[in-house]
Order: sequence, then C-alpha cells, then structure tokens
Amino acid sequence: MNFRKIICLLLTAIMLLSLCSCGGDNTADSSSKDNTTSIISGTDEGNVSDNTNSDATSSADTRYRATRAEKPANFKYKNVRIACIGDSITQGTGTYSAYRYYLYRNLISAGATFTYVGSEKSADPRLTSEYQVHGGYGGAFIGPNTDGKNRSTYDHLGNYLGGGADIALVMLGANNYFHGVDVNNMNEVYSNFVKRIIELSPGITVYCGTMVNQSNGNAPDVNKGYIDNGLNKILPGIVDSLCKEGYDVRFVDVDEMTNLSGSAGDFDGDDGTHPNEQGQRKMADAWFDAILDQVLEINDKGDSSASVVKHPESVKLNKETATVFKGNKIRLTATVKPSDAKHIGCIWSSSDESIASVDTFGLVSGVKTGTATITAKTIDGGLVATCEVTVSKDENAPSYKTLVSDNFNNGSWEGDDANGFNGGGWYRWFPGGSAKTVTTKNSYEAGKNFMINMAYSAEQNTGISQSNLGYFVSFEYSGYELRVYNCGGMVKLFKDGNELGSFTGEYVLKRHLYGFSYNNGVITVHRDYETLFTVKSSSISTSSKVTVVSSEPSRVTNIQAIIIRKAQ
Repeated sequence: MNFRKIICLLLTAIMLLSLCSCGGDNTADSSSKDNTTSIISGTDEGNVSDNTNSDATSSADTRYRATRAEKPANFKYKNVRIACIGDSITQGTGTYSAYRYYLYRNLISAGATFTYVGSEKSADPRLTSEYQVHGGYGGAFIGPNTDGKNRSTYDHLGNYLGGGADIALVMLGANNYFHGVDVNNMNEVYSNFVKRIIELSPGITVYCGTMVNQSNGNAPDVNKGYIDNGLNKILPGIVDSLCKEGYDVRFVDVDEMTNLSGSAGDFDGDDGTHPNEQGQRKMADAWFDAILDQVLEINDKGDSSASVVKHPESVKLNKETATVFKGNKIRLTATVKPSDAKHIGCIWSSSDESIASVDTFGLVSGVKTGTATITAKTIDGGLVATCEVTVSKDENAPSYKTLVSDNFNNGSWEGDDANGFNGGGWYRWFPGGSAKTVTTKNSYEAGKNFMINMAYSAEQNTGISQSNLGYFVSFEYSGYELRVYNCGGMVKLFKDGNELGSFTGEYVLKRHLYGFSYNNGVITVHRDYETLFTVKSSSISTSSKVTVVSSEPSRVTNIQAIIIRKAQ
C-alpha cells in the first residue's frame, strides 16, 4: 500500500469518527456545525478492466434498481446539472469528449437523470447537444489571469457553470505546473478558485479531483519536481480546510483510482499527456463512483414540473449475421424505438475481441478468422440486440509491404512549416491564414498497386458546415488527391483536379487513418480500413512525391504520419 493510500485511509477514518460530514449551506460560517473532509479514495476495486466490456454500472444496478422499482412509472425525477471543469484533459483533445461520454454512459445506465452544463461544446456524435457542453479548455490555468496571455478558468467560471449547477467536477493544475504558474502558492489559488465556484453557484457541491498521471506514471506536479508540496499531495488538506469553513467540497483521488500509465495502454503512442479512450473510461469510472450516490439522492427528491422521460422499448441491428474480411471493417447500426426516446445510444461489445472487435460507434474490425457475436445494449434500460460476425480471409486481396512510414521528423519534407512544425515529429498546424503545404523531397516507387494512408486528427472543432468546401486537409500521390473535410464529416477523392467520388458521414474528431488503395484499376477510399466508397480509374504513375495540405482556419490540425505500402 503506497503512502497516498495510507493518508486517504487515515483521513477516511477521521471522517467516520466525526459525526458530521462536509456539506450543507455553503457558507463560510463554521460555527453552526462541525465539518470534516469527505474523502473518496482509490481502492483495488476502483480500477476498471482494460477491455471495453467492463461495466462500471453493475454495482449501481444492484444497489438502486430495486428501490427505484418501487416508484410509480410516471415519477418525475429531479434533474441534476453537472459542470465538468478543467483543461484539455476535460475538454477531450483527440478523444471526442474526454471522460464525459463514459460518465454519461455510466450514469444513464444506472438510471440517473442529469444534464451537463457549460459554454464549451464538443462534437461527439454519440451525445445529444445537451450532453456535449462542458467547461474544459486546453491550456487553461486555474487563475485568475494575471498576464493576459493564457486563459484563466477562474475568469470563465460564470460561463462554465451555465447559470447554476448542482455538482462541479474539477480537475485542474497541469498547465500551472507545465508553465510554473502559481505553483508555489497553490493552496491559496486553488482555495479561492473553489470559493468562486460556490459564490457563483450557491448550493453546489464541488468535487475536487487530483491530476491524473501522464504516460510515465507520474502526475504533472511530480514530473516538475513537486514531490511533497505538489497539488496532488496538498489537495486533501485544501479540501479539509474548505470543509471546516462550511463549504460543500469533496476530495476525489482520480489519480490513485485510475493509476494511468503508458504501459497499461492508457495513452496514444504520440501523446504522453492526454489519456486515450481507455484512459478516459477509467477516469469516468472514478468520477462515477464518487458522485453516483448524490446524483440519485437529488433525483429521488422529484420535480413535479419535469417531463416524464421516454425510455427505449426495443433495439434492432441492421444485420443479424455479417461477414468481414480479416483486416477490414464493417459498420453495424442500431435502431432504437421509439425514435423520440431520450437516450437512444448503445454500448457495443464483442464475445471475442481476438476475432472481431467493435468500437463505441458499432464499427467492427476483423482481427482473425473465426466467428464472434457483436452485442448492442441500450444505455437506457439495457435492451439487447446481436449480430453474428464471421471473419474470413480475402484471397483476392494483395499482400502489402511497407515502403515508407514517415512522421515528418527526418528532414525529407520541404514547404511552409513556419507556424506549425513540431520538432518531435509530425505536423501540427494552427488555425488562421492561408493554406499550408509541404512536399516530400523524394519520389516513391509504389508500383501500379499500392495503398497510402494519412494519420490525421483535429482539435478545437468549431462546427464548420460541411457545405463550406474551402476548408480541408489533404494529401496527394500519383495525381490522386484525398481531401478530408469537416473533421471527417466529408471525404472526397480527386484525380488531376476532377472529383471522382465522395462520402458524407459524421464528425470523427479523434485520430484516424484516411487513405486509398489502387488495385488493378479500382480505387478504394477508406477510413481505418473501413471502405467509404470505390471508383474505377485506369491512369496511374509508378513514381510520385507526396504533397500534404492543411487549409483549416478554425481548427488545430495534426497530421501525424504518411504511410505508403506497395503490393507484393
């Protein structure tokens, strides 16, 4: 047992010995009652399994379904307004909506009634608009802002609280330690920050979370040398002091409960700071365990003015059986009825991920030959539909050999890199100005049958309309240009400036592989090896340079690799 866990258990024991808990009327008058810190710390049970089939709501089903079954069918639960406040870890850089989607999934599966509040908005197609808002902003400091150069969360709290919230989930401080801002007076800065939240939203409960580990297994303060006086170590004391002043503030050791690390697969390989989808699931489970009791208690107070929530009554997949080639992908879709049910999303899982895996959108990947059952379970109510997927080998598919895998760190590119080249590899272009272009110095001999991919993602999406075709990211090889518009909402293929085909779908803000293969006159355009469309074209050059273009005035674009494979 590590030192932090011992401290958490000691504080918990102190809390239990006292006969009062932190909470109540959010005033600074501590004479009316005794207060102590409410501690929610990590245990072995706090960590979730790495696979997507883990269900953080199973204990909630056991604890609450029975009591809720006693309420009348038309009972109107009181809605809980939740403000998720933080920096890019809360915003969800590269992961749609960070932990917020998985927290939504857990709470709805547990029967909770809630909405998110905030002035920022993600572009997560898994969530309706009322669940896309939040208070996370990349690069933000705790504040207040003193230099005018960086966003202070303190200064934006009025917007992040959305006119009033019942619960605030706060996880901040990473950028303070990265940039050395207020790190030596963190106690005062953080305390004033929490008091400002309560001042703006009286009656709110503030859950203060520790900063999660980076991929090396250390939190940002420890990485910067703050071993004993960093925020994660002093946060329990800050919360305890605030509680003694009469504020409803609770400590959540998200860091301990998640224990994120690169070796556990919680981060993408090119980013040691922002958790990937697996890491975000672990964060969501930590917050869920912390707030569930209070959310359901507020729900059960009832609200006669609320609307009765319409629940799903059935779910059906577009296929009951399907076949996919090994290495390829197919998309399953779930239809939930009635269509006006409030929550129509599903949790996807596979009976054998070593044969066929499935993501949170129903995209099935053929891993190896065999058969697996793909299940879609409604988030609300747990209704189930299944599809039996057979993975087979495509005997006609060419075997490829990687010709080049270039992440822009070998000096073989030329062009406009004045505002965006990241010396650690890959291109990171910031919004504004005209299109930016780079071209390989070398030509590649990929032959007449080949495959080329671009690893691409975008940040700070502002919801540019798909109809605005002046904004895109593209790559060109052998006269063929593949353009990605609107964060993947539209993909077009051109040959010598003439459009050959297109695909229109949903936003896919996180990183994906966009590309095409040329095989005996048939071009297949794909995203993560899922076929988007095919066209025929007879003209091909066996030798060509690669040209990459970024034309996005309102988004940070990350082009992380170009991969060319030659058919053997």
